[in-house]
Amino acid sequence: MKKFILLFLLIQYVSGYAQIKNGPMVGYSEMKEVMLWVQTEKAAKVKFNYWEQDKPSVKMTTDEVLTTKKDGFTTKIVCDQVTMGKKYNYEVLLNNKVIVRNYPLTFQSQELWQYRKDHPISRLPWEVAIISTRNQPTALDVDTEDKTKFLLQ
Repeated sequence: MKKFILLFLLIQYVSGYAQIKNGPMVGYSEMKEVMLWVQTEKAAKVKFNYWEQDKPSVKMTTDEVLTTKKDGFTTKIVCDQVTMGKKYNYEVLLNNKVIVRNYPLTFQSQELWQYRKDHPISRLPWEVAIISTRNQPTALDVDTEDKTKFLLQ
């Protein structure tokens, strides 16, 4: 009888405990903030703890947000205490309890690159097309007497 009661209480506890339906995942990453997204199965208080990978003892915490049915039990929470160009680990807390995932939860803030080096996405497809056509000779590059030969080619 004790085992039955314990099993019943355990099932009640687990079923009353909000779980993650989708996520968590990184929404966007900037130099001084990173947005994290998560969807719960029902209303829950959600927050994230995050820390630099090389400083695991210094943890930062986001604001706590309540997921609601109106928003599909989703939330977007901003980690606004990040340093530029650093890698972070994070954990999600639902109703002040850490939800363990079987894969690493990481994100990286953007580094300060302006006026220091090329943009992180330095070659867009249209730039490659322009660059590849720059080295092609044109009629203006050919001497006057060779223009007719060049144009007839």
